[in-house]
Amino acid sequence: MKRSALAVLVAFVTLAAVAAAASSRAPTVAVPQAAKSPAKEVRPLLAVVPGARGPVLGRADKRAIWVARRSPKVRLYNSVRAWAFAPEASAIALATQPEASDGGAKLHFVEPWLLSRVAVSRLPWGNVAALAWGDDRVNVVLQDSGQIEIVSVDAATHRVSVPAKIDRALVGSDRAGGRLVLLTAPAHGIGTASLVVIEPTGVLRSVTLAETQAGTDAGDKDSPPDFAKMRQNIPALAVEPDAGRAFVIPANGSVAEVSLSTLAVSYHSLAQPVSLLGRLHDWVEPKAEAKGLTGPVRTARWLGSGVVAVTGGDETATVDASNQVHVSWAPAGLTLIDTNTWGTKLIDRGADSFAVDGDSLLVTGSTWSDSDRTGMGLAVYGFDGARKLSVFRGDAARVVLAFRGKAYVDLGRPYTATVVDLASGRILADRHAPLARLLIGDGSN
Repeated sequence: MKRSALAVLVAFVTLAAVAAAASSRAPTVAVPQAAKSPAKEVRPLLAVVPGARGPVLGRADKRAIWVARRSPKVRLYNSVRAWAFAPEASAIALATQPEASDGGAKLHFVEPWLLSRVAVSRLPWGNVAALAWGDDRVNVVLQDSGQIEIVSVDAATHRVSVPAKIDRALVGSDRAGGRLVLLTAPAHGIGTASLVVIEPTGVLRSVTLAETQAGTDAGDKDSPPDFAKMRQNIPALAVEPDAGRAFVIPANGSVAEVSLSTLAVSYHSLAQPVSLLGRLHDWVEPKAEAKGLTGPVRTARWLGSGVVAVTGGDETATVDASNQVHVSWAPAGLTLIDTNTWGTKLIDRGADSFAVDGDSLLVTGSTWSDSDRTGMGLAVYGFDGARKLSVFRGDAARVVLAFRGKAYVDLGRPYTATVVDLASGRILADRHAPLARLLIGDGSN
């Protein structure tokens, strides 16, 4: 027993020395600068709220949690899937679709200052995935059964055309101004990923990512589903709007960097120093092999200064002796990647999602299975990785809205959001009513 304890102690000291040496050689990660608010608002702050006959668009109230009482209102009838302002905020386009339908999508053109509907265009069959306001058109991405459809709606006449169809599955999308970037996979199964760029003019260009795998393998559609054999591999996509670069970040392997102007592709290995405790745990207790692994899901967001934030989780599906399916989820943690040095910085191991409010990362995450669900609560970090506050530890939390120094957090209680002051960490109150969806920025991502 003493020898075993001594061996662990020696290993700990050795790993400490190795970790210290590795840390001294590891590339540093830059600290992004928070986006500065414009001196004068260039577009109205609009909000979408539930209504008796469906969602309603209006100007946000002073607290930015509902539509102002005296605001003009536009009834949208169905959920807003994507939206974008025109240049100079002269109009806004909102794609709506019924909740439980793959069809029925419409594109509403609205004058945002007076809040008057200009036109409504019916879109083809498919689920709305993304849109961007281009040069003289609104480009909309629809997906349905392993096919991607690109729809262009003339901004002046509101006529709908379908310039392209792509026989692939949509894995992720991001928007930079009037340009859309799509990450695609084979229509069925897991295979080589590709990147599709939709220019503001409607022109499509694509490039194959030879070293990146993506997609979902649900088995033979003509056979009964075998959940234990189903697989998924969903990399993250982030776009740097200023320099025109896209980054595809898998759970394992090299990061693909794509120039959006030339579609030149380069691959980069990440410097990922494993923490000392992580190394010691793996030495004392080797990692168990996953059974029936469904696979990883990753998401990312560009923060600025060359830094991308990446998170997500790993899902596992198993089938027991009585043919019952059991699904579990484990967070992947939140990591910052510096695309200048390809250094990394782990922010929180328990994270699987985050939101950005000013210069803060609002981080949440949960671990769950059929019988149990726990979480990290809400932790707030600066862009430098320093933790500012932590509340609701042990709870599975989700940030519903973060704006003007307050976070509205869903803790799993019906029709209730808990309000947190992000400066002090003080829990202010519970809100027992729906919250507005704020249309912040120039469009949805």
